[in-house]
Amino acid sequence: MQKAREATEKEGTKSDKKRVKNNKKRQKLIINSKQPVAKTGQMCYYTDMNENKMKTLIQVGTVIAVILIVVLLAVLLLQTVQINVLEERRERLQLKIDELEQSRQSLEEELEHRQTEAFIEKYARENLGMIKKGEILFTPN
Repeated sequence: MQKAREATEKEGTKSDKKRVKNNKKRQKLIINSKQPVAKTGQMCYYTDMNENKMKTLIQVGTVIAVILIVVLLAVLLLQTVQINVLEERRERLQLKIDELEQSRQSLEEELEHRQTEAFIEKYARENLGMIKKGEILFTPN
């Protein structure tokens, strides 16, 4: 029994010594390699060098994000200006369309008027010198 106990204590002592030795190796690795080292069941430990890299990455990411936002705002502003210019142009063209529509309507009315018999007869008498059967034409000297 005694021997079994001693064997168990030796194994426990060996495993404790092994754990301490592994922790010391891990700490040396962290200090010497400047790289992240994962410990089982825990988060990664980083050195100051890696923290500086993370800060730099965050700063670079922030600068890129700000530049992207500025570019997007500039594009939005340009699009807004372009929309306003196009709206003004649309309004001017609509006014011109309305004017042309009124002109077309008045020309159609004039065409209808000129196609009446009364207008044709009056035009023939005044401009072409035509007369009806049985009428005598008097011209002033």
